[in-house]
Parts: sequence; C-alpha cells; structure tokens
Amino acid sequence: MSFPENINILANGPDRFARRFKGYIINGFRFRTNNIDKNKTTQNSGVVTKVDTVSYASARDKNPHLGEVTYYGVLTDVIEIRYTNDMKFVLLKCDWVNNQVGKKQDQLKFPMVNFNHLLYKDNQIGDDPFILASQAEQVCYVQDPIDPNWHVVLKMTVRDFFDMYSKDSSAIPKIVPQVELHPHQQLDDSIYMNDKDVNWVREGVDGKNRRHKYS
Repeated sequence: MSFPENINILANGPDRFARRFKGYIINGFRFRTNNIDKNKTTQNSGVVTKVDTVSYASARDKNPHLGEVTYYGVLTDVIEIRYTNDMKFVLLKCDWVNNQVGKKQDQLKFPMVNFNHLLYKDNQIGDDPFILASQAEQVCYVQDPIDPNWHVVLKMTVRDFFDMYSKDSSAIPKIVPQVELHPHQQLDDSIYMNDKDVNWVREGVDGKNRRHKYS
C-alpha cells in the first residue's frame, strides 16, 4: 500500500533540531513573546484562537454538540520544527486562560480574562499549550482599574483595515495596532534567537486543534 509523500514525511518525524524565535509575523500581525513585551511600550504578546470542540449538556446527554470555543492567552515561545526544507511548521506556546474560572464579561458584554487562572501551570508532559501559528490572531489586554487581576480584551486589526461596527459585529472592541503587512508565515529574523537541540514528543489531535509538543 502506498501513501502520499506528505504522509511518509510526517511519519518519519521532524528533525532533532528546532529553531526558537522571540517573535513571529503572520496574517499581518507582529507577535512578540511576553518576556520581550515587558520591555516594550507596545503590546504584541496577546493571542486568541478559536477551536471546534464537542460538548454535552449533561453527563446523561447522548447527543454531542459541536461548537466553537475561544481561548485567550499570552505568547511565551515560538518554535519552528522542520520535516524537510519544504515542510516546516511554526508553533506558538502560550499561557492560556482557564475559561471555567478565568473568563467573564463586564457590564457592557466585553470579554475579561484573569491570568491568575491558567490551563497549564506546572509544565507537565500531558499539557498541550501549543497552537499552529496560522491559528493565532492578536489581542491586547487592558487592566481593569477597579480589579487589577482582570483585563479587558481588545481585538487587534491589521493596519489599514478598519472594521465598522454593525449589529452583527463581535462584542470584542477592536483597535489598530502598530503592525505592518508582511507575507504569510514570515519569520522575523531581526529578533532571531538561536537554534536549540530539542527532544520531541508528537501527539496527534484530530481536527482544528491539532498540536505538536516538545519537552
């Protein structure tokens, strides 16, 4: 039985060596890791992603419901894994807010997040903090002046593109960040860090939220 070439390449696994970056540019957004962001006057480490997930109304419910779930996080690492020169994947590692206890809406229905409540705190082998870079969009977090543990989510839009509000618009307010348009999936070589030997553990997850791990 023969398989497509891409399947054979993936089955052989990635290279032992991975590349690590301090930032990444995709879909017109310039991302920076949180450690770099702390020394900047602008914020480019906020990440939002949407994944399709199956849920049940109760333990007795036998009819699964497919729905879209939004996750908010902060970028902590950028890793490029290579299978061949033509097949490379960039993964974003983020601190993701736990939607159960770390997300709510304010009185105006704007999303708010609390980074004291994260999905993965102890960096366990079973954690899954990575997403493909192509799954990421950018947001900005503004600290609540009343309760500093909570931050209002502001969705970023690419420079020169302005979304006019309508009744169907998202509840998330949108602001224009200081980013430039760049080709799709272009690494920001100006903030390139170094190559690093990384041992990999690959686990497959079906659907949109397919991820890869490293240890």
